[in-house]
Amino acid sequence: MPLPENAFEAQYQVEDGYVSGERPQTFEIYAEDLEDLEDDPSDDALREFYDNEISAHFEDNEKIYPSSRREDKFIAWAKAQIAERKAAELDEAREFGLTGPE
Repeated sequence: MPLPENAFEAQYQVEDGYVSGERPQTFEIYAEDLEDLEDDPSDDALREFYDNEISAHFEDNEKIYPSSRREDKFIAWAKAQIAERKAAELDEAREFGLTGPE
């Protein structure tokens, strides 16, 4: 379906780690969205507006869904790493006599 004349299809790309390296995103900017701009905006003002619209679209519409399976694996890994670190610190403290009787 073609866009209406009062709409512009904005596009930006997101680095997503896949082989292509980035994934294009599109959304529409409508003429009504330009109403707050001055009557003769500079190119820089329009670039800033465009960048702000892209940032707002990204923040409003991009959602992050961590894989619960990977999240569970991370939690288990992190707990094991912390337990190892604590055990090593306790062993070192015992070696130097910095702990009470066992």
